[in-house]
Amino acid sequence: MPEKIRVIFVDDDRYQLEFAKLFLEPGDDMLIEYSSSPHDALEEIRRNRFDIVVTDYRMSGMDGIELVRAIRQTSKVPIIVYSVWDEESVKKSALSAGANRFILKQPSTESFTHLAEEIRSLAGIR
Repeated sequence: MPEKIRVIFVDDDRYQLEFAKLFLEPGDDMLIEYSSSPHDALEEIRRNRFDIVVTDYRMSGMDGIELVRAIRQTSKVPIIVYSVWDEESVKKSALSAGANRFILKQPSTESFTHLAEEIRSLAGIR
């Protein structure tokens, strides 16, 4: 059996974390760690190996763009900013900060299906 894709999913909205558990974990090809704190997630990323980082944009204490910049200081791990903020400026900021992808969160299971596909793609698995 191939090694699982190690993902850290960062979002301070506990419902989003629950939805991610519900819709991403059943795929059996991902090992997902969840963090509701960008600061804690940054420490985990510095201590452990992850194949992909998924982060929300709007979080308390540190937004997703700041988290991307902090990660890029020490790591080239692929990063997906996954946000409800459908503004071109947010997308541009995320990508210029070093995110590999910006995916719009939508209230549907298809949104998580798309996210899972992008995670697999960035990890080199299709």
